[in-house]
Parts: sequence; C-alpha cells; structure tokens
Amino acid sequence: MSTTVAAAVAALDERYPPVWAEEWDRVGLVVGDPGWPVARILCVVDCVPETVAEAIAADADLIVAHHPLLMRGVSSVAATTYKGRIVQDLIKNDVALFTAHTNADVANPGVSDALAARLGLVDLRPLVPSAPATPSADRGPDPSRDADSPGDAGSARDAGPGRDADSGRDAGPGRGAGSARDAGPGADAGRDAGSGGDAGSGRDAGSGRDAGSGRDAGSGRDAGSGRDAGSGRDAGSGRDAGSGRDAGPGPGVGLGRDADLVRDGRPGPGLGRGVGRIGRLPVPRPLSALTAQAASVLPRTAWGVRAAGDPDRVISTVAVCGGAGDSFLAAAAAAGVDAYLTADLRHHPASEAVAGGGPALLDAAHWATERPWLDDLAAYLRARLEVDVVVSDLDTDPWTLHAASALFTPSKESLP
Repeated sequence: MSTTVAAAVAALDERYPPVWAEEWDRVGLVVGDPGWPVARILCVVDCVPETVAEAIAADADLIVAHHPLLMRGVSSVAATTYKGRIVQDLIKNDVALFTAHTNADVANPGVSDALAARLGLVDLRPLVPSAPATPSADRGPDPSRDADSPGDAGSARDAGPGRDADSGRDAGPGRGAGSARDAGPGADAGRDAGSGGDAGSGRDAGSGRDAGSGRDAGSGRDAGSGRDAGSGRDAGSGRDAGSGRDAGPGPGVGLGRDADLVRDGRPGPGLGRGVGRIGRLPVPRPLSALTAQAASVLPRTAWGVRAAGDPDRVISTVAVCGGAGDSFLAAAAAAGVDAYLTADLRHHPASEAVAGGGPALLDAAHWATERPWLDDLAAYLRARLEVDVVVSDLDTDPWTLHAASALFTPSKESLP
C-alpha cells in the first residue's frame, strides 16, 4: 500500500505535535512535496550522507529523522556544501525528509520511554514534566547559536552546568544550567534563575535572538526548515511567526497546547509528557551490574557505556534521558534517584554531581540512547499508515574506535 507525504506528515504531527517543540527547534517537513507518494519510510536518528544512501538503496520515499538537518539558516544548498549535497541527493531521488526532535523528546510515549523500556524500568513518570499550556520542558539553549550542525539541544556545547551560555567556555561551578542552584525537576530544568538566562525560553535575556543564530536576517525565519519567509507563518508547525504564538498543533491533532486532554475518551499522547523518565528496576542491582545491563541492551557502539560512582552501590530507581542530558543532572539529583543514564556527560558537571552526593551516572553514546525510539516510531507508522517502514541500524555516532586503558597496579618498588 502507499500514501502521500501529506498524510505521513499529518500522522507524525498527531503523534508529535510541532507546538511541543522548543521555540528554537526546527521540526516538520524539511524536503519534499506533500503530494509525493510514499510506499516506504526509513526511520533514522541522523540525516547524513550514509543514511540518505541507505534510503535510496532501500527505495524509501520518506526519511523520518530525529535530529534536524537544517538547524541554522542557510544561504545556499549548492552541491558544493555538505548539507547542500544531502538536500540535492534527496530531491534528485524524490525522497522527502521529516524531522521530529524536541517534540518527540517530550512526547508520551517518546524518546526516553523507549530508552527506559530497554532497561526494563516500571512505574514511569517524567524527569522534568512539561507544564500544561507550554510547548515542552526546556531542553536548554538554542544549539544553533554555537555551530552549524544538527546538534541536540542539550549537546556538549549546551550551556549547561559550569558553562557560559554566550561563550561556551567554562564559567566555573554554580554558574550554569543544571547546577546545584537549579530549582529542581518541577522547574525549568537546566536553568539557574540567577544566571541571567530567560527561564521561559532558554535564551540569553540580554541578547534575545541572534540574527546569525539560525534565522534569516531578512525574514526572521529559517528558509530551510519548512518556514514560509514571505508569510511569516511556519507551514509545518502551525506557528505564527509574526506573533510568536501557536496557531495550532497541525492537521488532525486538536490538542491545542495542553498536555492533559483526552481524545475519543482516551488519554492523548501528551498526557504525562516531559523530558526524560524516572522509573524503578523490578529487581535492584549494583551499579556494576546495571552498567553491564545497559551495555548489553543498548545498540552496540564504540563508546559503550561508562559509569561514575561506587560499583557496589545498589540501584533501585533510575532516571533516563535520551540524547544529551547533563543539563538535567540537578533534576535527577532533586528527584532522589539512585542512578541517571544519559549521553554526552561533561567532565566538570559529572564530577560535581557525583561529589555532591547525587545519583550514580551512566554515560552512553548519544546515538545509542535515541536509536530505541525508532522502533516505537516505526510501529506507530506501520499501524497508522499501513506502509512499509524500515528502521536504520546504521551507527551515526561520530566515535568509531575505543581502547580501554590498561589497569595500573602499583608494585612495591613504585610505592613511596
């Protein structure tokens, strides 16, 4: 059977309403004509040359990616540029591209639910709940202000604990998002109320929008992200560019911006949404065993899983956050969990969190913590659209080699 790009977009917007995405994010239809036919969909974490080639080889008509391809504004999609070549290959082969990013992070079920399921966690609840009538729990500052890459909102460049949001340099402990001064899981995670940041949007209160941070200076919109620069309206997400208000969640959704509504007498996909998940292990186990379990149930990567804390510490409650999550270290500590599994943990925030009596930490590869979600996404699309859906197992994590250091046991002669 086959459908159209427009029907696929409507189904995806129903599951992951664009209004749940962070204001800086770029989600929705990126490349393609709504009228194009779709018989096969490829689900990927990253839209990179390798996954585009995989889609073409598989005769896929649509790629659904987690990370945005065009996070910042672009002035050219010529084949002489990295991203231009990707766009050209997609168009020449009639392959559409759709992105569900922070709106999928906070959805229920969403990215972190799939991660929690791999560990067998039960009694799930959000690590940082999204307040009703708000787009999402804040995943941190706009990554497009740092680099021209499809970075995650909480990436290593994230202005998290001990990091200056403007410069990306270490500002020292207690200065950054998610530090010990964080208000906790019920507040805007990763935001220090006294840091000068805009707690509502994760933006620097002094700078507002940087004209070079992913916006087209002429239109105020990213022309490459599905936004109509002429009208000021985001065709893919239902955002009104002129007012900054949401014009609605998109076709077939009808949820507005409230998370706790029901549809057809059943809870809508927004019920219980938020960043990350907290759950309970059915059988407590030491940190060493939990680390080994995580390495065995997550997709294999060169990075693997590393842990911080006492190997013999008994773990019962676990917080997880798919993708980069060190901006939620304080939220995990405030929740009183025994362990926190995420990706892209940085040296100083992790060190200070453990030294401060927080949970044990498990740091996995970024791609590996988000890949499990693709299975849930594919199952939904198969049921909703009755099309062939393929999940990519192509490891797009940048790290390709890992060599563990040899353990050093001092000899008697080396001791003072």
